[in-house]
Amino acid sequence: MSCDEDDEVRRQVLGFGDETLPSFALPPGDLSRLRIVHGSCRKLHGKFNDGLATVGYLIDKARAESTAEDPWSLIRPHLLLLTGDQIYADDVADSVLAMCTDFGDTLLGWPVPGEWLPGVPLPNWPTALPPGTRTDLALDAAGFTGGLKHPELAKSHLMGLGEFLAMYLLAWSPTLWPDELPVSEGGDWWERQWVQQLRQTLPRVRRALANVVTYMILDDHEVTDDWNLSRDWCRRVWGEEEHESTPKPLARRIVTNALLAYALCQAWGNTPDRFTAAGAAGTQILTEVEGSPGAPDRPGWNGQPYRQPVLDRIADLLGVPTGRLPAARRGASVLPKHTSALRYDYSVTWPGRPFELIVTDPRTARMFDPDPQAAPGVLSDDALVAQLPAPAAAPYLTIVVIPGPVLGVPVAERLQRKLTSELNNYYLDDEAWALRPKTYHRLLGRLAHRPRVLMLSGDVHMGFTIKAGLWARQPYGEPAPVATPLRSDIAQLTASSFRHPAGHTFALTATGWRALPLRELFQENLEDAACWPAKLTPEVDWAFHPAGIGNSWQDSFKQEPAWLDVTAGRQRPRVFVPEHWRVRLRYITGWRHSPAVISPVRRPRRVRPPAPSSAGSGTSSASPSPRRNA
Repeated sequence: MSCDEDDEVRRQVLGFGDETLPSFALPPGDLSRLRIVHGSCRKLHGKFNDGLATVGYLIDKARAESTAEDPWSLIRPHLLLLTGDQIYADDVADSVLAMCTDFGDTLLGWPVPGEWLPGVPLPNWPTALPPGTRTDLALDAAGFTGGLKHPELAKSHLMGLGEFLAMYLLAWSPTLWPDELPVSEGGDWWERQWVQQLRQTLPRVRRALANVVTYMILDDHEVTDDWNLSRDWCRRVWGEEEHESTPKPLARRIVTNALLAYALCQAWGNTPDRFTAAGAAGTQILTEVEGSPGAPDRPGWNGQPYRQPVLDRIADLLGVPTGRLPAARRGASVLPKHTSALRYDYSVTWPGRPFELIVTDPRTARMFDPDPQAAPGVLSDDALVAQLPAPAAAPYLTIVVIPGPVLGVPVAERLQRKLTSELNNYYLDDEAWALRPKTYHRLLGRLAHRPRVLMLSGDVHMGFTIKAGLWARQPYGEPAPVATPLRSDIAQLTASSFRHPAGHTFALTATGWRALPLRELFQENLEDAACWPAKLTPEVDWAFHPAGIGNSWQDSFKQEPAWLDVTAGRQRPRVFVPEHWRVRLRYITGWRHSPAVISPVRRPRRVRPPAPSSAGSGTSSASPSPRRNA
């Protein structure tokens, strides 16, 4: 911000046009006027331009184009949604870590030499762990996995609380940046150039953030890559009951520091009531951090080992696991946490607006199957109910922020599931929603109670759009059929990264999905699936087609939930039981800058009970192309 007495200086820092102070516009009641900007994955030394800086351009462009009929308040961005990886704590440029360590210690004002890090040989404070030397600590002492594929990525991992706090300040404002970047021995020249380029955009980033309503949610890189990825990851870091693994004290400290910095720099702004209400978790966290003046038995946290009980209380309130992961023999399980822990998911409504915003937290409430390498349930069953409750009266539109895309490419995801059993899942980032079908379909069941859903996601560093038509007479996970079948239209908009492009990012941006290899897999009508909550029994629930068909269908019928691809024109077996729900996925494809012909989503007609039939003469209740006029 700026306290300069010169209006021109203040205008350049905060205002647009003749405005000397920041401004913002609340979302309008007319959905056709609503303007949302969303994105994720902003690495300070990522390649190429900083996408977050374009938000200021959009605000200023709207001001210049405003008219009496289209005032600035209606055509400027109304919401900026940052959907994860606002900072990269695990992949840090050497020059940036040097600044974070220096500024963090100064800002906290803790006793010299600074925070003591457990599980690290003396000297064990951040200033004694210079940039470029932390790979072994991150991978071995902490048990993290983000550097297993490329060890150099973990060489400057953030560890101290001051480092995490300073990273947020450096990412969003130019105020603390020195005239010259620090130089570290053996530092990467290109890395410094990309950092220097981002620095030039920070005045625009700061001004943009001051002029638009902004909400955020964390993903893994705010803490460390692969955070809570799988049961095996939890074994390495948190330990598991009845297993030889042991908890890593350094990992616990790093995660605690990361979550405390997130709570102060992101969550506090999302849900200020959780940090002001008496007895709320956020309020208690602030009290524990600062201490209680005049109460010697309630000192604040100062990074020293003799005040470890203070940090333990903070960790409990932040939701850091209170113990090991339950043993695999107990089945699917979740990490234990304190009952009063701060929740990071939230929802927002505006009076008189026909929509709601729900922001989910898919990192701290996961479910892990007994197989140590299996993909996680990105949200546990209880977390799905808590974060996506069935509404008493659904609004016209529900906007749901889910950091990782829910709807993907089924063919690719099934291949990934197969490869995971053969390879280490740290090489595949094996955490797509559909890789654990029970969680995927349970989420769709929660969304089915809302007639129109806009899902906003990021994480995968490439942008794409999928539409889904969802019909359900008994959503998965619900004990009984609903009185009237549910229908929901879902659109998922997945954003490319703010500043961390992936291999296919540019091809997708330039020409769309047809630029990809094996593009025949990405047809407009991607998949139309009929689904059942339990396995289907051959010759009882289904039978082979009289004309003959391969055995590939049997695998999908043996799964729970069971499913069948009923896309028009494909052979299928005869099924004798009506499906419980149906989901149809379609990509928005087409060449960039040319009109795309997109067929409307046709939702399945209401299922009618089939006439009684024997296994030998039955017909499929999953018709090839059930349609209802949209």
